Amino acid sequence: MKNRPDFRHFTAIEPTRRYNLLLRRGRSRNAAGLRISPTVHRPLIGLGTNRMAIALKTERRVLLLRIKPRIHPADCPKTTNLDEIISLLEASLRAGTARCYITQSEAIIADDDKETERDEKNQIYIADIKRDTKAKTISLLINRGNPNAVSPALLTPSSNDVAYVSPGAKQTPGTSAHLVISTEWTDGFHRAGFEKMPHVSTSLTSAAIDAIISRAVAGNTKYTFEVIVKPKKKSEKPVKVKERYRPILIFERMQSEKLKSDLSNGELSGVTLTKKVTSYSGPGQKDQVRYQEQKLVIHTAHKDKTVIEKLVASIEAFGKKEDYETITLHIGKLPHNQTSNPTLKLSDEEEALETLYARAQILTDFGTMLEACYENVCPEIEAKIAKLINGG
Repeated sequence: MKNRPDFRHFTAIEPTRRYNLLLRRGRSRNAAGLRISPTVHRPLIGLGTNRMAIALKTERRVLLLRIKPRIHPADCPKTTNLDEIISLLEASLRAGTARCYITQSEAIIADDDKETERDEKNQIYIADIKRDTKAKTISLLINRGNPNAVSPALLTPSSNDVAYVSPGAKQTPGTSAHLVISTEWTDGFHRAGFEKMPHVSTSLTSAAIDAIISRAVAGNTKYTFEVIVKPKKKSEKPVKVKERYRPILIFERMQSEKLKSDLSNGELSGVTLTKKVTSYSGPGQKDQVRYQEQKLVIHTAHKDKTVIEKLVASIEAFGKKEDYETITLHIGKLPHNQTSNPTLKLSDEEEALETLYARAQILTDFGTMLEACYENVCPEIEAKIAKLINGG
């Protein structure tokens, strides 16, 4: 490939020391029989092939988001903006505190949690922040180290030989996700694109950013406001006390796809109607069960698009009549081999086929092969997401 050295790239990161690892074709071999460059001295993990299991090297899936700077608590009279929040994150990045530990159940460990054990390999952190005044965007590179992720094995299909490469003492499988935010404030939010990558969800990223900001403003008297506390006794006067507040970023998925269009471009394999059942008569005690659901699952045959649309409309009408609460459509064979299973609330005011819902956008035609993990913002991924959110 033009301007690209001949190497196989598979990624390992040390969450406490940001770097990626290149496995290049060379003469020397390690104990597993893998050819490695003499310049590489760190243990290796993870394999990047032409179509990686962890992430495709030729395309990226991006969620469109609405980003809203807000103040917590909501009753605080202070205001904030995107620039202030990014400045706090930049200061944290410089101080080395733009990171959070993660539990085995994929939750952020609070700073004041003294009981939960911290694993240096199981972290999410901001690896890079880039401001682009020309494109009017701010890009965050979110890196995730996950010791629970399986390190891919190296297979020789002709002989069925399998080689396993174990990570080093400080290494762990790593993935990166780009979050590109428009600095333009339109209709009450900033448009943004979030790269969908394994083990780096929007909810985990949002929680990590919130925790990093909370840590950044702790002890800063600027982030306080006065509250008048009413006295318990009539003889006493109201007292002014200072309460703490913090800026936060609200992540909302942008609804961009219409069901009618997806049914036209894909193939419907089934429809599921769901409603909660108030009474429970199944196994176990009632207090052991939160609620019971009743589902009607309909498997559809491949028919003409107009026939399918009429079928969905009739199923929707039946669902509303029988007090079903949600309808889920199972759609396959969408462009780029996507599948979609949107679940929508059944409402008398809206028709399911005309409802917008969130689905990942596909970015292709990259000039270079992509990697699973980066040390800095990848310019080509950043540019394509920026073009997407700016309507290009």
